[in-house]
Amino acid sequence: ILCGYAMASAIATLLFPPLMVKRRLDLQLTYTTAQLVIMPLGFWAGASAAAGIGVSLVWVILYPLQLLWLTKWALRELGVSWHEFGRQLWPQTLAAGVMTAVTALIQQIPTMTAVSVWMQMILIALMGISIYVAVLRTSGPQLFSELTEIASWVLGYKPVLTPRPNPI
Repeated sequence: ILCGYAMASAIATLLFPPLMVKRRLDLQLTYTTAQLVIMPLGFWAGASAAAGIGVSLVWVILYPLQLLWLTKWALRELGVSWHEFGRQLWPQTLAAGVMTAVTALIQQIPTMTAVSVWMQMILIALMGISIYVAVLRTSGPQLFSELTEIASWVLGYKPVLTPRPNPI
């Protein structure tokens, strides 16, 4: 559930800077106000119906629906088609989907219950990270190369010069 929320949250974060450049703060205000009004009501309904699971389900259902509205208007404002938007997000979305499926399957392994809860969390997180990186590396090699370059800057390694196409 949290992986689905994280994917949706990343998309929302991605859309705000170009909207600010286009001076469409009204879309951001409307989206944020809707979040402030709709989400607490949904959380209350979810908690009343099914406690924590209900809140989680409301979070995963309502948040993406509101995000679809924001995405529709942001893409229209930016002049980007849904196809192009999806094409640019494909490697990350595939990696997150595979990671989510694999971590959900790992949690179902019967021997995992013999391990402490903290060790389960660490093992599942490490497996999820490994799967995400592996899928991202195979489905989006250029993106992976750029992320590796940024990580080297952050970690203080020597700058890695990625060959760029000659603009001439």
